Amino acid sequence: MHTLTFLEPGHFHATLTLRAAHLAVAPEVFVYASAGPELDDFLALIERFNRRAERPTDWRPRVRLS
Repeated sequence: MHTLTFLEPGHFHATLTLRAAHLAVAPEVFVYASAGPELDDFLALIERFNRRAERPTDWRPRVRLS
């Protein structure tokens, strides 16, 4: 099983890699970032993917603030 790590995911394109579940990727997503609106937006998009009615994902962000 592979894992995904995001370092300072300041652009929404970083989240687009999570719009669909990947069978070979663990649901835990490691995020290393500074607190702020960019991190908040990143996590909000992940939550939208997880809660959508059609093909929801099950990403579980593990955030470490820098």
